[in-house]
Amino acid sequence: MPALPSTSFYEKLLHLRERLHTPAARRVAGQRQAFMESFLAQFLREWEGSDLPPAA
Repeated sequence: MPALPSTSFYEKLLHLRERLHTPAARRVAGQRQAFMESFLAQFLREWEGSDLPPAA
């Protein structure tokens, strides 16, 4: 787990889908989890400085 200012994504939010009971809830949670994973990947690239725009 990467060291971030908040690890709530890893400790809580990315585990919500598996705790839901209905197919509809799991489907919505799956979509939201995909969004969060994409956000985290982008955030980590920026955090590490590997995805910053070139300096002007």
